[in-house]
Amino acid sequence: MSKFKIYWLNNSLFFLAQIFGWGIYALINFLFYRIGNDVTNEVTYFYILWFLMSVIISGLNRIVIKRYAITQISLLKQTIYMFVSAFIQSLIFFFILREIGLLLNVILENNVHAAFLDFSGVANFFVIFLVWNLAYLGIEYVFNYKKAEITELKLDAANKEVELNILKSQLNPHFLFNALNSIRALIDENPMKSREAITKLSNILRNILAAQKNREITFDEEIGIVKDYLSLEKIRYEERLDFNFDIDEKTLRFQIPPLMVQTLVENCIKHGIAKLPKGGKINIYSRLSGPLFFISITNTGKISTSDIVGNGIGIKNTLDRLELLYGNNAHFSLVQNTPDTVKAEIIIKMEEDGKTDFKKGEKQ
Repeated sequence: MSKFKIYWLNNSLFFLAQIFGWGIYALINFLFYRIGNDVTNEVTYFYILWFLMSVIISGLNRIVIKRYAITQISLLKQTIYMFVSAFIQSLIFFFILREIGLLLNVILENNVHAAFLDFSGVANFFVIFLVWNLAYLGIEYVFNYKKAEITELKLDAANKEVELNILKSQLNPHFLFNALNSIRALIDENPMKSREAITKLSNILRNILAAQKNREITFDEEIGIVKDYLSLEKIRYEERLDFNFDIDEKTLRFQIPPLMVQTLVENCIKHGIAKLPKGGKINIYSRLSGPLFFISITNTGKISTSDIVGNGIGIKNTLDRLELLYGNNAHFSLVQNTPDTVKAEIIIKMEEDGKTDFKKGEKQ
């Protein structure tokens, strides 16, 4: 919504509230006057002017509040302003209405308007304007608080978007260098397989570029990238690499950060399979248990010290992205599952529509 529309809307709501509130106030006083008194044209004019003066004086007070940013000063100073301005408004209101009443000959001794002949009317109007000040400043406080809160949320979202983009930029070179190293190893020993590997790498990069346009992709798309990647690595490691997918079809529609599983699989090969003379096996598993989406990647190998402290790019990016996107509604663990296997597990709380049931990055 444009600033002009917001300004127009705020002013329209203010004047509608003014007309309604002061209209009710003037009407109540008019009805009380009718009890035991004849209503003449002059009396009607008097209460119409009563209403108009109320709107004008409080409207001018609002201009002062806006002009001097009264809502931005300390609470003590705002309190002092409320009492002082209410007193000044009541004095102005009292004297103007008294002069109008005398001019219209509707303020006479011994009738309900006799209060205009002494200062008891000032006290009554002081209370009314004090209530107006309290209501207006209170509403302004709530409005400004909400506006500041929305601004802070937008700024926080923008900052997190920058952080996510930085994390993604770390993932692309990390994967690309590993893939190119795999192809380089094939060029001399098996040119045919190296050409096949280049084709697979092209497919992988195409999918990655498409995936990274979004903050999240479906688990089905992620698994497709992982399968292409493992097929590429299979060319390099041959019988030293074996892999298996145990995927619950119900989980394929769920949304996850792009390359999250692929990065962990890449770590399995780099820190596990590649270091073992006989190679090993990688198992990718997914299941749904209530609102919890479980993803686990198990590989042959042992956890190193760097893995435990989370210094590796893959582990660090996984932790950071889960933290930024899901807060406390996602969990990551890396454990020595058996003496010969390592297990990385991700748990994300999901809705039935395949999205998280919490605000992105919000701590619960």
